Amino acid sequence: MRTLFTKTSSKAILLFLLCLSLPAFSNGTNITVGKKLTSLSVDNKGEILLTADKISYQAWHTDSMSGKVQVFQYLAARMGIDEINKPFTDALESQMFAPDKFAVTTLINVDDALWGTSALINGELKKNKKKHPAAVMVADQEGLGLKQWGLKKKGAAVAVIDKAGTVLFFKEGALSDEEIKATLALIKQHL
Repeated sequence: MRTLFTKTSSKAILLFLLCLSLPAFSNGTNITVGKKLTSLSVDNKGEILLTADKISYQAWHTDSMSGKVQVFQYLAARMGIDEINKPFTDALESQMFAPDKFAVTTLINVDDALWGTSALINGELKKNKKKHPAAVMVADQEGLGLKQWGLKKKGAAVAVIDKAGTVLFFKEGALSDEEIKATLALIKQHL
């Protein structure tokens, strides 16, 4: 009986299949301290704008805030997820950094919402924008940030970026008290 594959072709096929499965085993992100933040564009919904008490949306891009030290929060649209780093966001608010030198952008992964809750999530985003009109909030309807940056589903991530777009700090999950203090010092150092 003849075999369909030679030893060499069997190894090549095995190697090919192994390469295809690698992304499933990877849990690393595409955000690296000391490197430029991979750019991200959110065209579907995007930045939430408030004009005369009316909500609208515009396309948003990571470069839209260039020239400032920035904190990017990427949050799954899940109940209680904003509580994970509340001590950090409270500490940021207490610092009262100059808005011409510093910005916080919160990106909400609406694609990660539980089935049937996206209308509720969008309502909450509108309510929060009305409560904090100066805040930069981005509705990521398609989970582009999750995919582009290689983040974990159902989670929260924080990245601090300098004026040139270089990542100074990055973490998925809750920041410890020590990380909060160090991150605030890092922001002050780069303003």
